[in-house]
Amino acid sequence: MLQGFLHPIVGLDHALAMIAVGILAAVIGGRAVWLVPVAFLVAMALGAGWGLRRFDLPQFEKMIALSVAVLGILVAIGYRLPEFAGAAVAALVAFPHGYAHGTEAPLGAPVGGYVAGFLLAAAVLMAVGFGIEQALARLGGQVAPRARQALGAVIVLAGVGILAGWV
Repeated sequence: MLQGFLHPIVGLDHALAMIAVGILAAVIGGRAVWLVPVAFLVAMALGAGWGLRRFDLPQFEKMIALSVAVLGILVAIGYRLPEFAGAAVAALVAFPHGYAHGTEAPLGAPVGGYVAGFLLAAAVLMAVGFGIEQALARLGGQVAPRARQALGAVIVLAGVGILAGWV
């Protein structure tokens, strides 16, 4: 379980994506607070199953890097997607992240514990993102949107850097 838990936390691409998903859920509000993270976790579990079975997903590393950049853009602009659109975006970006976790599962490790570990870590990281947005919202005024824009820009740059092989 520990190996699965650490995988998304030590992977910059995974950590940034999951934090961004938590921010998006908080920005959207309403049912999206739980719907977006649940959609992410379900799609990530499905992607992991795909990866554990060693089915092919071409260019999944590029998909992951692009997902970080796209999520960063959404954070930066602070656009409130409709709840189900937010859930769809979360699910779409989660699948390749889950696939990566599945293909990188340690041989001989109990699969259930490994999957439970990275799902728990993903939930924690999304909760961190949610907390960041809540803290930003308390700042109010022009500080909150500017801070969100700066954070989103950092996430975009990290995604582009990962895509380009710089990070």
